[in-house]
Amino acid sequence: MIKLGYNKYLGQGGDWGSLIQRAIAQRHPESSLGIHLNFVLSVDPSPVKNPLTLLRVILRWFTPEEKKLLDRAQWWLKSEFGYAQIQGTKPQTVSYGLLDSPIGMLAWIREKQESLVTPGYVWDKEEPITWAMLYLLSNSAWHARIYKEFVGGAVKEQVLDNLIPSSVAFGASIFPYDVAYIPIWWAKAVVSTNILFWKEHKTGGHFASVERPDLLKTDIWEFVSKLPAATKQELKSSGVETKL
Repeated sequence: MIKLGYNKYLGQGGDWGSLIQRAIAQRHPESSLGIHLNFVLSVDPSPVKNPLTLLRVILRWFTPEEKKLLDRAQWWLKSEFGYAQIQGTKPQTVSYGLLDSPIGMLAWIREKQESLVTPGYVWDKEEPITWAMLYLLSNSAWHARIYKEFVGGAVKEQVLDNLIPSSVAFGASIFPYDVAYIPIWWAKAVVSTNILFWKEHKTGGHFASVERPDLLKTDIWEFVSKLPAATKQELKSSGVETKL
């Protein structure tokens, strides 16, 4: 962003993009003035820093809706996370197979799409083909290699274990058929102490930018509208148009 001439900017991300945005915010809070995520991974609250929050988690003092969303995340880890274990432990081996077989690459990607959307959502047939072609034409299976950093613990140590600096505004959109969720009170303990926007939707899943771009776009602009006047001025001075 700085090389492009933007010394101050906002970020938005889901899935791996959410982790990238958090890493950028943690390392460059003087430039990354705010981030909005639609995928919120977390660690457990610290028994030293957040004992009451941890106690609430241990005793499962969740609302029925919170419990439902947390149970879905646990279901994904237990029943659908095998691909991540394979990519995280044997990325080079699986990469050869995926790149050697276009149908194999397509099937590998397509099956993940099926269970990460609102039940009844119908994928456009061109969508998974387009996604697969991005890897095949670039001769890259990096989506396998990147999981080694996750399974090996580097992502937890370098990103998840660290709070986003309080100077960075934080916003989140929660979609019920995604597979990463914590309540806002949990997020305040382990993600950010400066949460300006938090919205939990009744529809939508992991691929919100494809399935419900209308909701995601509206949320992003609502998050921007809640930024402090000083932050908006910094962005404007850097050439970022907030339309507000």
